[in-house]
Amino acid sequence: MSTTAVVTTDRTLTEEQKVAILLVSLKESAAASILQQLNPTVLARVADAMRRLGIVSGDVRQRVITECLHGITDSRGAIQGDERLANNLLTQAIGEKRAAALLQETPTGNAAFSRLAEMGAEQILSVLGREQPNIIAMVMRYLEPELAAEVLNLVPHEVGKQVMYILCTGRPPSEAVVNRAAAYIETRIGKSRKAEKSDAGNIIERASAILQALDHGLTEDILQSIDESAPELGTELRDRLFSFEDIIRISDADMRRIMQEVDMSTLAVALRSAPVDVREKFFNNMSKRAVEGLKEDMQFAPKIKLSDVEAKQKEIITLIRDLDGQGEISIQEGSANEYV
Repeated sequence: MSTTAVVTTDRTLTEEQKVAILLVSLKESAAASILQQLNPTVLARVADAMRRLGIVSGDVRQRVITECLHGITDSRGAIQGDERLANNLLTQAIGEKRAAALLQETPTGNAAFSRLAEMGAEQILSVLGREQPNIIAMVMRYLEPELAAEVLNLVPHEVGKQVMYILCTGRPPSEAVVNRAAAYIETRIGKSRKAEKSDAGNIIERASAILQALDHGLTEDILQSIDESAPELGTELRDRLFSFEDIIRISDADMRRIMQEVDMSTLAVALRSAPVDVREKFFNNMSKRAVEGLKEDMQFAPKIKLSDVEAKQKEIITLIRDLDGQGEISIQEGSANEYV
């Protein structure tokens, strides 16, 4: 019988192991969806890390997942050029004809990156050391894993983390952008060839999807950590995790607990633009007399702004989240709080 190593501290973890810990913490369907976005080289390295991972303590798991989510959301600040921007700037700088000629002469592909592969890690660092993490990540796609790892070991730790996150989860640049970067490197060391295409999806959507796949307690701990450093981001993630339309997922037993706290005048406004199934979810957990009174209030109430309706919906969502945080209800789908 084979044995597996126990990972006791996040200081011993490689970037691949951190990604592996994140993936094994998710539901298999969510993890598979993320793996499908990785290029073959990164996929092989992460898969190998998952296979060799062994046992990871709960504390290390939580720290790694928090770090991953911070990295994903922090990368929202990254900048990226594209072909349209390059064309516009060159046209303004040197004129339309010269710009068109220059762009047509720009080499396509990654031979320049292949030339880097012939260098040592320190030489590569001398070329890329002052570049943005997204440029470094682009080049890492074309280096052998061992060489890429040597380069990342030489860059500052924070830069290395950003590069790995961009490589695994950020939105890859277009082929045109890769070609421009290759041309830039080519002016100093070589030629280029075509880059591979992929689409990693929206960053916030990716982060919220990861949070939805985690167990509820860990999700709350991570969101509280994000709230401390980036309150607006924490609110945005929470809005993605649970919306007014998601109320239909709550068990009837928990809905009855919610109804004990909801103000009827607030509910009368909040339901004005709500889907039929959401309205029925509330009605089905109210007395017949209360439903009749609420419908009457809604029918004869004057028209109000949609923003006012959304504000009342947010009040109810906040109430539901508070009850969920206190453990009195659960907004998790398939909750064990359903009474039988």
